[in-house]
Amino acid sequence: MTELTVKVSVSDLALLERIAKAERRRPQDLFNLIFAMGLDCEFCDEVISVPKTDDDYTAEDRAQQKKNEELEKIENFWDKPHKERTEMGWKPVNSCLSNYEKDASGKHVDPLIDPLAERIRAYALK
Repeated sequence: MTELTVKVSVSDLALLERIAKAERRRPQDLFNLIFAMGLDCEFCDEVISVPKTDDDYTAEDRAQQKKNEELEKIENFWDKPHKERTEMGWKPVNSCLSNYEKDASGKHVDPLIDPLAERIRAYALK
C-alpha cells in the first residue's frame, strides 16, 4: 500500500477532520471515500482508455490470444469475411482498458474506473 498527498491549508484540513468526525469516520476513511467518489464523478461522462499491462490480461484473454495466433497462421485468413473468421473462433482481445466497453450482451461495462473506485472505497469501509 502507498499513500497519495493532497495539499490543503491547515484550516481546510481541520474542517475536513471535523466533517469526518460528524460523519463518525476516521479522517483517512473519509478521504478515501471522497477520492473514490471523485473518480466516479470525473469519468462518468468521459471515455478514457489506457494500455493494458501484462497483469491486466486475464487467463481467458491469454487463451484467446493464443487461439487467434493459430488461426492467423491459416493461409488467406485475413481475406475471409469477418463472420467466417469469428465462426472459426477468432475474437479480438483488447490491448487497452477503458471505462466504456460492452459485454457479450451489449450492456455497458466499466472495467477501468468502477473497479478502481470500488477498491479505494473498500479501504475505508472495511
